[in-house]
Amino acid sequence: MLFKNASVYRLTKPFEPTAEELLALLEKNAFVPCAGLRPSSFGWVSPIKDIEDAPLGHEVAGSILLCARREDKVIPPSALNEAIAERVDRIESMEGRKLRSKEKLNIKDDALAELLLSKMMPSQNCYREHWHAPSRSWAISTPPRIYW
Repeated sequence: MLFKNASVYRLTKPFEPTAEELLALLEKNAFVPCAGLRPSSFGWVSPIKDIEDAPLGHEVAGSILLCARREDKVIPPSALNEAIAERVDRIESMEGRKLRSKEKLNIKDDALAELLLSKMMPSQNCYREHWHAPSRSWAISTPPRIYW
C-alpha cells in the first residue's frame, strides 16, 4: 500500500505491544459517528473495508496496518451568522429594543445547537497508519484537508 502525505516517526521510548495487545487497546476507542450535539468524533476503524466485523488492525510480516477516522459536523459560518441575524432581528422587532451582547451570545449558542442537530453534512477524514515493530517506526498518511 502506498501512502500519500506520509509522515514517519521513530519512537525513542520502547513501545513493543503484540498485535493482540494493540488491537485490544484500539477496541476501547473504536469509531462512533457524530450524533446529536456532538460536533466531532474520532476513533479506529478497520483498514479492510469489504469485510463486516473485520479487526481494527491488519498484521503482515511484523507490521500492523491501522486506520483512524475523524468525523466533523461542518457548519458554514455564513449559515450560523444568518440564523443569528434572523433571531436577533425577530426579537428586536418584537420587543422594540436592542439586545445586549450577553443575550446575543445566548442566541448564538441556541442557533449553534439547532444547526448541530440538523442534518448538516459531516466531513470524514481517514488516516492510514502503519506500525513497524522491528524498527519502532510509525508512518501516518493524512488525507488532504477539505476547505469550505
